[in-house]
Parts: sequence; structure tokens; C-alpha cells
Amino acid sequence: MAHRVAQMAEERGLTDLVGDPMCISVGIAHYPSPDIDRREDLYHSARDAFVSARDQGGGVVVTH
Repeated sequence: MAHRVAQMAEERGLTDLVGDPMCISVGIAHYPSPDIDRREDLYHSARDAFVSARDQGGGVVVTH
């Protein structure tokens, strides 16, 4: 689904407030997972995945 949203944003030529093309980065975490015991762990895993996608140049979906 994240790939479809990014593709639709690109196809529609969406731009940010200053007119630059919008680039969507998505980080996804899942539960159950051996690394996740608390909801904070789930949040941090999703956040880490997002940062990784953003750092790879955007337009990327990363799962943890």
C-alpha cells in the first residue's frame, strides 16, 4: 500500500509548499516480533525504518 501511495503522489505531480516534487518515505514495523516487547519498541522500530528510508533518498519503503 505504501508503494501505491508513493506512486500515486508521483503520477499526480504532487509538490510541497515551495513547489518541489513530493517524495514519500515510509517506515513499517510489525508485531509480533522478537525485538518488540512494548509499544515504545514498536514506535522506535517504525521510526528507525522511516529514517532509513528517508536517508536512502526518499521514495523508499523500509520494514523492520
